[in-house]
Amino acid sequence: MSISPSILRRCLILPLASALVAAVGCGGSSGTLKGTVSYKNKPLKGGNILLLPVGGGTSFSGSIENDGTYKIENVKAGKYKVCVETDSLKASTQQSSMAMGPGGRPPVAKAEKNEPPPGAAVPEGYKMSGPPAQRAKENLARYVQIPPGYADPEQTTLTLEFKGGNQDYPINLE
Repeated sequence: MSISPSILRRCLILPLASALVAAVGCGGSSGTLKGTVSYKNKPLKGGNILLLPVGGGTSFSGSIENDGTYKIENVKAGKYKVCVETDSLKASTQQSSMAMGPGGRPPVAKAEKNEPPPGAAVPEGYKMSGPPAQRAKENLARYVQIPPGYADPEQTTLTLEFKGGNQDYPINLE
């Protein structure tokens, strides 16, 4: 009994195609992580979130909006340590008071320190226009002091297993 070449091809191609689809599907699933960040059951009004992959790899970050929500897109599936910080809002006040130059205007090099780093997401309500002292005052009004351990990758107790797609991850700090 002989097997026709077309049947032989189908028998070989189907399992190979299935294996390829399975490998690609399991490889690099990504998606959007979103939620609300609160401290003592009250939404934070600003700050940043950092996802640090357990075992190394690409980290992801996002900003906390005025209503306490955050959204981080294109997060790869995996296990992460989660860091939350709010000191960036407070730091802008300290920097602007130190940055004043002649005539009450900040030198260009120091004024840039009041703004998030290039390429960083800018939280809603984060003031980047107007005099630095005004921006700093408005950002300070959004500042909430949280325990420093949440911002430290070595101390944070927050972890996440992101599975891809759209995932909700509310963060309640105590």
